[in-house]
Amino acid sequence: MRHLLIMPIEPRKPLIALIFVFALTTMKAQIAIQPHIVMPTGYLGALLKKAPGISIGKINDFETRTRARFIGDLIYFSPRKERFDTYSTSIEGDNTTVYPGTQEIKLYMSLSFSFGVDFSLVQKEKFNWYIGPDLFAGITLRHYEMNIPNVINEREFSGILFIGIRGRTGVEYQFEKLALFLDVSRTYYLNLEASILSYNSIGLGIRF
Repeated sequence: MRHLLIMPIEPRKPLIALIFVFALTTMKAQIAIQPHIVMPTGYLGALLKKAPGISIGKINDFETRTRARFIGDLIYFSPRKERFDTYSTSIEGDNTTVYPGTQEIKLYMSLSFSFGVDFSLVQKEKFNWYIGPDLFAGITLRHYEMNIPNVINEREFSGILFIGIRGRTGVEYQFEKLALFLDVSRTYYLNLEASILSYNSIGLGIRF
């Protein structure tokens, strides 16, 4: 029987204050809204489905080959199954007893804020192809229940602070009063093991 217990994760102090300081440099920015789809990988990729997310923030125009962006992001993850199999073991001398049980993920939601820079690789009159890194910090709200008869009957609600980095490539087309942009990105958590949670994302957004 596969053991799918979510292990506790130790948070580190995020760099939220630093991100907000960087955000103050985001001048002459336009409001940006981007729905996106998140594809979890790593350990939690086996537990969580593709997830919807929404990003709202400010992204500068490309007045030169570079621009800044400051984004808030909300992602709501859903479990692949209603219940997952888990177990506990007891060892007494040469005897090992296995106690089967179940675990339910009631909530797994991420809220983050990021500061990033885009570098335009191909720049035409109204078109840009760009790449860029982000530094982000936030909190994951997590609620799960575990039931192993005669051993554990546990419910936990917790908030886990995190920091991470994101690599991104995208294209944008500028109209008169708005711009459409498409981003593809890869996200890593610096204070979580890479095997626990990382994800790919793709989204179509608008700046106005």
